[in-house]
Amino acid sequence: MMNKFMLSIGALWAVLLAPSQVSASELSISSPIYAEGRIYKAADGDTIRINLPEKSFSQFQRVDYPRAIEHMNDRYRSILVRLGGVNAKESVHYDSRKNTKEGRDASEFMKGIATKGRPVLLACWDVGDKGRPICSVQLKAFSEPEQGDLGALLIKAGYSEYVTYWGEHPFHHDLYKQLDN
Repeated sequence: MMNKFMLSIGALWAVLLAPSQVSASELSISSPIYAEGRIYKAADGDTIRINLPEKSFSQFQRVDYPRAIEHMNDRYRSILVRLGGVNAKESVHYDSRKNTKEGRDASEFMKGIATKGRPVLLACWDVGDKGRPICSVQLKAFSEPEQGDLGALLIKAGYSEYVTYWGEHPFHHDLYKQLDN
C-alpha cells in the first residue's frame, strides 16, 4: 500500500542531499522535516531519542522552538522526539504518582522494538507543548507503516489509542484509525 510516508522517502533524500533553510514557521504539516537517523533509546512508550547525521541534526538546530536545548544533545547529535497521534500512559513522569503499570508496560514494549542503533526515518511536522518535535518514526527495515511505524505498532499492541486531540496524523490517519478499532 503506497501512502504519503512512503512517497515522502523520495523527498527525504532530496532534503538530506540539499541544503536546508528551515525556520520555525516552516516546521508544519505542509513543510515537515524529513531525516534519517538511528535510535539511541526509547525514553518511554511514546518518546524516543534519535541520533542524527550532522546535516539532519543541523535542520533541527535551525528550528527555533521553545525549550529546544532540553531535547537536543549537540555532542551526540541527538534529539528527543514525541511520536505523533499516540499517547501512552506515563512511566517516567516527574510526578511519580502519575506513573502507571500500563505506562511501564508501554515503555518496555517500546524499548523492545526501538533498540539502540536501529536505523529509522523521521517525518516531523510540529512542536509539542513541551518543546519536542512531533514526528512519525519508521523503522527503516520495514517498508510498510503497519510493520515499522512506531506509533502504529504502539496502537496495534494496545498501548495507546489513536489520539486526534491536536489534529489528525498527517501521514497515517487512515492506518491509525483502522488499528484503533
